[in-house]
Amino acid sequence: MTKRERRRITLAHIVIVVVLTLWAASMILDAVVSTYDPPESLSLAFMAIIGPLVGTLIVRRDRDDADGDKS
Repeated sequence: MTKRERRRITLAHIVIVVVLTLWAASMILDAVVSTYDPPESLSLAFMAIIGPLVGTLIVRRDRDDADGDKS
Protein backbone atom coordinates (compact mmCIF):
# COMPACT_ATOMS: atom_id res chain seq x y z
CA MET A 1 0.00 0.00 0.00
CA THR A 2 1.20 3.47 -0.79
CA LYS A 3 1.00 6.41 1.59
CA ARG A 4 -1.83 7.89 -0.42
CA GLU A 5 -3.88 4.72 0.03
CA ARG A 6 -3.24 4.69 3.79
CA ARG A 7 -4.40 8.24 4.45
CA ARG A 8 -6.82 8.46 7.32
CA ILE A 9 -9.59 10.85 8.12
CA THR A 10 -8.46 13.58 10.50
CA LEU A 11 -10.34 16.07 12.62
CA ALA A 12 -9.62 18.70 9.95
CA HIS A 13 -11.44 16.57 7.35
CA ILE A 14 -14.47 16.24 9.62
CA VAL A 15 -14.57 19.98 10.40
CA ILE A 16 -14.29 20.80 6.68
CA VAL A 17 -17.20 18.52 5.79
CA VAL A 18 -19.38 19.87 8.60
CA VAL A 19 -18.67 23.53 7.80
CA LEU A 20 -19.16 23.03 4.05
CA THR A 21 -22.46 21.28 4.74
CA LEU A 22 -23.65 24.16 6.93
CA TRP A 23 -22.48 26.68 4.36
CA ALA A 24 -24.31 24.91 1.54
CA ALA A 25 -27.44 24.58 3.68
CA SER A 26 -27.31 28.29 4.44
CA MET A 27 -27.05 29.18 0.74
CA ILE A 28 -29.87 26.81 -0.22
CA LEU A 29 -32.05 28.09 2.60
CA ASP A 30 -31.39 31.66 1.50
CA ALA A 31 -32.48 30.78 -2.04
CA VAL A 32 -35.59 28.85 -1.01
CA VAL A 33 -36.96 30.65 2.05
CA SER A 34 -37.76 34.28 1.37
CA THR A 35 -37.83 35.25 5.06
CA TYR A 36 -34.37 33.84 5.77
CA ASP A 37 -31.76 36.58 5.64
CA PRO A 38 -28.32 35.33 6.73
CA PRO A 39 -25.81 37.80 8.18
CA GLU A 40 -23.47 39.28 5.59
CA SER A 41 -20.45 38.04 7.51
CA LEU A 42 -21.59 34.39 7.51
CA SER A 43 -19.81 33.45 4.27
CA LEU A 44 -16.71 35.28 5.46
CA ALA A 45 -16.74 33.26 8.67
CA PHE A 46 -17.10 30.00 6.74
CA MET A 47 -14.23 30.97 4.43
CA ALA A 48 -12.08 31.89 7.44
CA ILE A 49 -12.60 28.40 8.84
CA ILE A 50 -12.26 26.42 5.60
CA GLY A 51 -9.32 28.29 4.02
CA PRO A 52 -6.64 27.58 6.63
CA LEU A 53 -7.81 23.99 7.14
CA VAL A 54 -7.66 23.17 3.44
CA GLY A 55 -4.31 24.96 3.13
CA THR A 56 -2.90 22.96 6.02
CA LEU A 57 -4.09 19.68 4.51
CA ILE A 58 -2.53 20.55 1.14
CA VAL A 59 0.80 21.46 2.72
CA ARG A 60 0.81 18.24 4.75
CA ARG A 61 -0.07 16.18 1.67
CA ASP A 62 2.68 17.78 -0.39
CA ARG A 63 5.19 17.32 2.43
CA ASP A 64 4.21 13.66 2.78
CA ASP A 65 4.50 13.15 -0.99
CA ALA A 66 7.93 14.80 -1.00
CA ASP A 67 9.08 12.60 1.89
CA GLY A 68 7.80 9.54 0.03
CA ASP A 69 9.81 10.47 -3.07
CA LYS A 70 13.04 10.58 -1.04
CA SER A 71 12.58 7.02 0.22
